Amino acid sequence: MIWGGNNENEASFQWFNVSRKHRDMYIVDYNKLYVEVILEAIRSVEPDSQREFVDSSPSNGVIAMNPYTKIWGDPGSYYEGDVHYYDYKADCENYTTYPKARFISEHGVQSFPSFTSYKNVTDPSDWYRNSTFMQFR
Repeated sequence: MIWGGNNENEASFQWFNVSRKHRDMYIVDYNKLYVEVILEAIRSVEPDSQREFVDSSPSNGVIAMNPYTKIWGDPGSYYEGDVHYYDYKADCENYTTYPKARFISEHGVQSFPSFTSYKNVTDPSDWYRNSTFMQFR
């Protein structure tokens, strides 16, 4: 088990002009919220817990837990921490399209719709994975 402080908040620093421009200011507020408030709240509930904590996912991870010291940089780096991977165009059965990251904590690929959603608008000959209809889809 692991405690997670947030989902993609660290990554969001790169999404907006204002947070890119004032990154250090946001880092101060980020540390206040996720390390000083949330991590301390978790420790007060589970003081002797051996459960790990990550302030954000994805993230480059931490150098030390006491004091909590994280690795800042590109949270999408494949060399440190964890990454999120979503690719809606690649063939999900082709493992060579997957990134070579240390740990992929979230991933998603395009999938087929439920059978009932296309059963009434297709022919039985379309109901096979390699049919012309499915290849087009």
